[in-house]
Amino acid sequence: MRKPLFNLFWLLLCALVVDGCGRRPGVLSYEIRDAGVTITDCDEAAEGDLEIPAEIEGLPVTSIGDKAFFGCTSLTSISIPDSVTSIGVEAFTLCVSMTSITIPEGVTSIERSTFSNCSSLTSITIPDSVTSIGDQAFDRCKGLTSIIIPDSVTSIGFQAFWSCGSLASITIPDGVTHIKRGAFAKCTSLTSIAVPSGNLAYKSIDGVVFSKDGKELLAYPAAKTGDYIIPDSVTSISFQAFWNCESLSSITIPDGVTSIGYEAFGNCSNLISITIPDSVTSIGFQA
Repeated sequence: MRKPLFNLFWLLLCALVVDGCGRRPGVLSYEIRDAGVTITDCDEAAEGDLEIPAEIEGLPVTSIGDKAFFGCTSLTSISIPDSVTSIGVEAFTLCVSMTSITIPEGVTSIERSTFSNCSSLTSITIPDSVTSIGDQAFDRCKGLTSIIIPDSVTSIGFQAFWSCGSLASITIPDGVTHIKRGAFAKCTSLTSIAVPSGNLAYKSIDGVVFSKDGKELLAYPAAKTGDYIIPDSVTSISFQAFWNCESLSSITIPDGVTSIGYEAFGNCSNLISITIPDSVTSIGFQA
């Protein structure tokens, strides 16, 4: 049930919201949907720490809508109640001052660009209830130094951790069966990507991610240094597989490789030579 227009379309939340300066009404807007409350908007002038109430008008707060906190640049932390099970697309995009946030148990997916450009976010814990991480979910979270991906996650989206420049290592859990191309592109501090042996879709050799059969090279850590010899089992080099690998000085491509993906070696500024074997029949745009 949408609140009527004579209530200014979005009812301002009259519940008391606590921040570092004391109590303040009117920070959040909401709608009542299916016997639950969805947070739809936040005053962009809000600052400091913000606590989302667990109940409004006697009903549980169950979701945070698309772009609800988009551009709230002065919020430093947001407390989400355990009653929330859904967080929308771009919900916290451009919350550039937010340093921490806890996703409650019960949330099943992190949607597209949920935390995109949260440049001050240093750590985040993803609960075991989450099964998918959407496209660009943590895009340009430049301060993110660590992240724990639970075994419940089965899918990691396109460029999901793109340009997370402080992320040094990452472990892909056993349950992940789908990693979209470019998921870790431009992670300039990343030295290793680990995949446990129990994963049925992927494997890691010396910190480099391959398909389980070893035929596709998917991701090379951007901060890995020196020369690299691609294993003979590889037949294709994925989209942005070596993107921004500025420490890579030389690479050997085996004769079995038939395709090199889009931007595969983009911005590899210290790569001075490369030999493409005769077996290659396809080279992607801006490779």
